Amino acid sequence: MYREFMSPKVENGKLFRQLVVPEVYRSDVMKLAHESLMAGHMATRRTVYRVLSEFYWPGVESDVKRYCQSCDICQRTVPKGKQVRAPLGKTPIIDVPFRRVAVDIVGPLVPVTDKGNRYILTLVDYATRYPEGVALPSIETERVAEALIDIFCRVGFPREMLTDMGAQFTSNLMSELMLKRLCAERPRDWDKYLGPALFAYREVPQESVLFSPFELVYGWPVRGPMTILKELWTREITDPEVRSTYEYVINLRERLESTCELVKQNLEKASRKQSRIYNRKSRSRKMKVGQKGIGATTY
Repeated sequence: MYREFMSPKVENGKLFRQLVVPEVYRSDVMKLAHESLMAGHMATRRTVYRVLSEFYWPGVESDVKRYCQSCDICQRTVPKGKQVRAPLGKTPIIDVPFRRVAVDIVGPLVPVTDKGNRYILTLVDYATRYPEGVALPSIETERVAEALIDIFCRVGFPREMLTDMGAQFTSNLMSELMLKRLCAERPRDWDKYLGPALFAYREVPQESVLFSPFELVYGWPVRGPMTILKELWTREITDPEVRSTYEYVINLRERLESTCELVKQNLEKASRKQSRIYNRKSRSRKMKVGQKGIGATTY
């Protein structure tokens, strides 16, 4: 069963053809919309939009709100206090994508990732709010320049590039990306999740413009996990090979988590075994104060 819905916020806006979800499957939809690899633990409003883009059931907004509020990771990483901010100044409205961009460097982040990254170069387009982000091990001029050139090769060279003046845009971006929430349990891997976190931000409409950054840059809504889930359930995807590929993407986060847990268990097991073997021919040595010893030096 489907429900057709048109957003009252946008004149001549998009017509949503929503699949009505039975109660038994609603938690699966909310989990995919909020916790999945490409969902990014976004706030209630954006999670609601993500669900309503493809699905509907009576009381959906209340259910999503309760789901987000009860999310364990969100509860443990939500800011505990509010910082007083200076009033936001006015900037000219830009209507050409990537004519003016805000650039900032976030970090150093602790701990350093396994790849040695501790900074994020962030770039946000003023017109579309489209974000870009690059993980960096250092902020040496050459590294930052290379990262910017890499971004400009995709979006073009801006006419204006703001740094300190663009802090409002980039700080909002980092708070929305929810990297801390996304990687709360494995902070040394946040650079692996930067791409999916950027996707989550690009996918949902921005309140100020009522369209998603992806739609404003490319001209159509992005095809994301919610669309794929709907098509899998309604059998719109009939090719078995394509179905298996999409199911793999949707279940990727769970597989990554289970794999990391298995690796952790295997490492702990190996560590205990190595300790047992090494300690068979070892004994504790007690040194007295003032006792002389000979130290070995390896060249």
